[in-house]
Amino acid sequence: ATRVRITDAAAAVIMRVIEEHQLAGQRLRVDVGFTPQTDPFPQYQLFFDNQTAPDDEICDIDTPAGRVSVVYQPRVAPYVAGAVIEYIDQPGREAFRITQPTPPR
Repeated sequence: ATRVRITDAAAAVIMRVIEEHQLAGQRLRVDVGFTPQTDPFPQYQLFFDNQTAPDDEICDIDTPAGRVSVVYQPRVAPYVAGAVIEYIDQPGREAFRITQPTPPR
């Protein structure tokens, strides 16, 4: 299966947040929501989670900043396959962005 990827910049910010907020041992959870009446594309959510369900999929990604553990539910798997988690740092805009080359239909 194609896994989610994390850019070096995003990994560095994730690891910094883990350290600053003492979140060691927590995983980065990716979730997907939909509001089809206003936007046909999935809305990605990222948050730290210290719990996993038995059917969660876990993807450990080695980066220059350290190992990032990403977790998601099976229903989210099609939306993270091949997706890239980036960190955008521009004047007036600092945010994570998830892009996927071919969103599922």
